[in-house]
Amino acid sequence: MSPLNEAQRRYVLTTFRQIDEIVSEVAETLMRGAEGFASPFSDLVPDATAVQAQALAASVDQLRAVLVDALAGWGIETPPPRTGAVWSARVHLGAIQVVLADLKTSRLRAYGSIDPAAGRAVEEVAAELRSLVSRMQEQLTPGHGFDLEGGEDVAAALPEEPADAGDDDPGSASR
Repeated sequence: MSPLNEAQRRYVLTTFRQIDEIVSEVAETLMRGAEGFASPFSDLVPDATAVQAQALAASVDQLRAVLVDALAGWGIETPPPRTGAVWSARVHLGAIQVVLADLKTSRLRAYGSIDPAAGRAVEEVAAELRSLVSRMQEQLTPGHGFDLEGGEDVAAALPEEPADAGDDDPGSASR
């Protein structure tokens, strides 16, 4: 029996979920700046040290343990997750496809005249991005070889990189 009434339990659960959401954002913010995860479009300077990131991760675990223990002590059950991470990722990738559908020369003309070569370059980059996002979506689609369990050959299921994947020439024709 909980010492809190139903409304109080809902309030506490909602508050704890909000705390967890914020602390998740804090942890993700530090991870975004970690080596290999930094975005070239981030507004954040990756200034956290590895020690700070590890210490924060440990503190996040402790904070979540306190939240869970308090809920258990008050007889408040946490509802199980309702949304699959793969489904959520596929939805977000679909949103990228919608955005990319608008990245075309005809849209750019609304902002002024555009050199035909520049227009073709934009179209080519957009096509490349659509292809990459489609591949990412496929990687998350059941039955396409990427829903492998542990011990299976993941490398064999990865698509081959395009022939020009190592081309670092900034002046290449597709860009």
